[in-house]
Order: sequence, then structure tokens, then C-alpha cells
Amino acid sequence: MFREAAERSFALTFDIARYAEATGLRFHPHYVAQVYRGEEGARLDTPLMVVNLAQVSTRADADRVLAHECMHLRVPSYGHKKSAFACAQEILDQVASLPLTPA
Repeated sequence: MFREAAERSFALTFDIARYAEATGLRFHPHYVAQVYRGEEGARLDTPLMVVNLAQVSTRADADRVLAHECMHLRVPSYGHKKSAFACAQEILDQVASLPLTPA
């Protein structure tokens, strides 16, 4: 649902070690999530997103985390500015309006 709402493709993992190995980035235990798009000039066709489930205790938390990371896929240069958070809220609103499909 977040891929559809953000209009961006990404691979999702909850395996922090796999993410660190694939990206070469250190993922600290206090991190909640991160998305890796590849190095500038060598962007990945499908960015890799990791979510640290130890830091996400509710579905609402998970929704906010996914929306935040999807925001970085849509407007990475905005960082953590007000306009970026508006984008994350837009993604959350779009996800809320999507019909639920059985898994």
C-alpha cells in the first residue's frame, strides 16, 4: 500500500544484518528505519528499505515509519523540512484511502 501511495518502488526488509551487508552502511540499534537509494551516480533500480521491528511497537508507528521513509524516496533533497513532512502526511492519507486487499 505504501509503494502505491508513494508511487515509488522499494524492497523492504526487517533483517538489519542483510541491509547492512547489502548497503555497506552501519545500522545502529537505535535507528528505526532507513532507505538506501544507492550512491549518487549509481542509483539502485529498486531502493532497499529496512525497518527495525524492535523500535516499532504499534501499527500506527509502523505506518508513520513507512510514510517517512517513502517521503525520502519522493523528495530526498527536502530532508526533514516542513514540506517533506507534508509529503509523508500525504502518503499516510493516501494509504488510509486505499482499499484493503487480503494478504
